[in-house]
Amino acid sequence: MKVERSRHQNALAEKKLQQNLAAQLHRVQLKLQQECIRNGTEYLKSVEKSSKSIFPSNAVRHKNVATSPQPSQDQIQNKWMEDIDSVINHLRDEVERLRTDNELVKGMNHNFRSEIEKLRNEKEIATASFLLKIAQCEAQIGKKNHELATIKRENSILRNREHARSTTLEKQMAAKGERGSLLPTLGLKNFHVVKNQSKHMKDEGIRRKAVSRADPESLQVSLTEKRAATDDFLRESAKKLSGPSETTFLAGTSDILSGSTGSSLKHFGDRRVDLSSLQSRLSAIKGRYSGMVEKEVIPTTSEAIQTQNDTLRPNYDALLSSSMQPKLPAGWEARLSRSKNEIYYCNPELHLTQWDRPAANVTEKSYNV
Repeated sequence: MKVERSRHQNALAEKKLQQNLAAQLHRVQLKLQQECIRNGTEYLKSVEKSSKSIFPSNAVRHKNVATSPQPSQDQIQNKWMEDIDSVINHLRDEVERLRTDNELVKGMNHNFRSEIEKLRNEKEIATASFLLKIAQCEAQIGKKNHELATIKRENSILRNREHARSTTLEKQMAAKGERGSLLPTLGLKNFHVVKNQSKHMKDEGIRRKAVSRADPESLQVSLTEKRAATDDFLRESAKKLSGPSETTFLAGTSDILSGSTGSSLKHFGDRRVDLSSLQSRLSAIKGRYSGMVEKEVIPTTSEAIQTQNDTLRPNYDALLSSSMQPKLPAGWEARLSRSKNEIYYCNPELHLTQWDRPAANVTEKSYNV
């Protein structure tokens, strides 16, 4: 649209220029005609004056004096027309020259206009690209400003938290300094004991909270595991508590399992195992540690005693049978087989091992265990 408008304006300007040139040419022609007419009249006047001054009068002419011929009116008009033609030709040459110059100027104007349009288009393209880059830069600047504001806000939050933490730590240190340390009062050993007790109490509180928040299935599983752990603990406690007493036998068994060669089983013949006292002791231990398991999953005392009896019955029978018999001969020892879980007899001095209890008269029969 802009190109067509510029072309229309150029055509109007060119047409107006041509009209101006035609008007100027018409005015020049009119002036030339007027000048030619004026020059012709003046020339005729001058010729008449010169003829009057040069040529003699009629009296003198009648005296037969020789005179020059006077130019006629036709000659004067012809000369005047020749002068006009020369002037018109000169004007035509000037018009042709001006027309040629006008064509050259038109071509130059057209080139200039095309260059101007090209530069204008390049300017518009460059301006659009610069505006796009400016918009992108402004968007990036806005994004960076937003990120910077976010970072500043996070830094202020972290700074406030650190300040609050440091203030709290200083208050705690000051309170601890005023309260004093427990180490000089309790001593190193008691201090560690108290510290471990507080840690265990804290862990127990956390465990109780977790158990209270757990679902019934996980709670049932945890209680079952705790019951198994309690049974193991009771079994170990029974072994430890029944070791040095006359009514127990597990200490000697543990010595046998550890490989000791002492005479821990030499006095089994003089000792008797009281099952009722052992059951009462196990019941007391079970009642002591029964509070560690939830009531709905705690087994009864009879069930625990039955389980312990089922586990320890083979050892009870073997040791009871051995305790009812007389003492072993000198040099003989009773030991527990790890593979068969039965008692065998050996004599380290004679390098003899056998399953049967040796009598007073030692036979040479031996068995590999």
